[in-house]
Amino acid sequence: MRILIIEDDPVSALYMRETLAEFGQADLAEDGRKGLRAFERALSKHQPYDVLFVDLMMPRMDGHQTLEKIRALENALKLAPQQRVKAIVVSASEDQRHVTRAFFRGEAVAYLNKPVTRERVAEELHRFGLA
Repeated sequence: MRILIIEDDPVSALYMRETLAEFGQADLAEDGRKGLRAFERALSKHQPYDVLFVDLMMPRMDGHQTLEKIRALENALKLAPQQRVKAIVVSASEDQRHVTRAFFRGEAVAYLNKPVTRERVAEELHRFGLA
């Protein structure tokens, strides 16, 4: 399984990479712009990511903007639902507006509150047949 983690906090990013190591190859991007470029590169090489973990609160391009741009790219490429990346939002925010936007505009499949546990990550991956 190919995994992309978009997280601006280096400690959180490394924790997520370690947590996900048993499930597949995890690449890191330190902000939304770099994450979007990594996602585009993977598609152009015909090596798309299976799952995306994206933090919401990031400088320059936040997680919402990043995820919405990824969805726009998938729409432009006319990817079938089963070809689209499974997006899991990770955030310290419990603001209902963030949750709603992540699910409806970003088409996230899950919303995990920080701190994230290995058990919770595994549960979500299993729920979507990714582990």
